[in-house]
Amino acid sequence: MRIYAATAALALLASPTMAGANEHVLDGSYAFYQARTAAEMDRGPRNDEDCRRFFASELFETRNRSEDLKISGNRWEDNLDVSALTGNVVLQKSKGGVIPFTINRESEGDSGPAKGTVKRVGRLGLSFAISGERVLYYCKMDD
Repeated sequence: MRIYAATAALALLASPTMAGANEHVLDGSYAFYQARTAAEMDRGPRNDEDCRRFFASELFETRNRSEDLKISGNRWEDNLDVSALTGNVVLQKSKGGVIPFTINRESEGDSGPAKGTVKRVGRLGLSFAISGERVLYYCKMDD
């Protein structure tokens, strides 16, 4: 009986559902962050208040909605033809609030696997860094 329990426990731990339990932590719809100055854009949102200020601004209302990002499980998607963040994603274990990932990009520009990191900024903000590319910032719209 013990061997069956041990086998069942190992199977449960190795299952994709358990291994990917972290994959839904980022789920939601995100707007590409915009600010009034280049310095603020380069810095990204510092906290939830920066995202709320963005949501209340004309920049949010007039944004290019094709830059919005949808995260659902291991699928990240925006509507841009050339996108660093459209594809299937594998998240690794979070280290100090930073989650390493590998994305199999589906883009007319760069396609294929790329490595990067994602970091939460408060509850609403995310910053994405992909090797060799500029950092992209988003704010969660459906909180």
